[in-house]
Amino acid sequence: MQEKTAVALLTHGDTIKDALDDLNNKKITKQKLHAIEDLNLYSILSTQKKQNQNFPQHYFIFYKEQQGFDYYNFPTGTESPKTISYYATKGPKQNGKCHLITKDGKFLL
Repeated sequence: MQEKTAVALLTHGDTIKDALDDLNNKKITKQKLHAIEDLNLYSILSTQKKQNQNFPQHYFIFYKEQQGFDYYNFPTGTESPKTISYYATKGPKQNGKCHLITKDGKFLL
């Protein structure tokens, strides 16, 4: 995310395979991501909260100046954004890849 960016879009959502939990092997639908926290070192975004859950299932921590992110999946929607903020302070795991693009679809390096 950049300061002038109004929204973040999830355009491709393959989740990371987890041998212990088949729920983690599903795709996340294309959607706008909701900004939870935007600091100098990182930004935290989430998918839309499902109607029957207290919190979102999917969280993303984008560390500034890196083309990777941390991804957290909580299928039951029980983890609050405060938990993800705590994880962000521990530093990047970088278990996902991402690229910034301009409005006309050009990649920013």
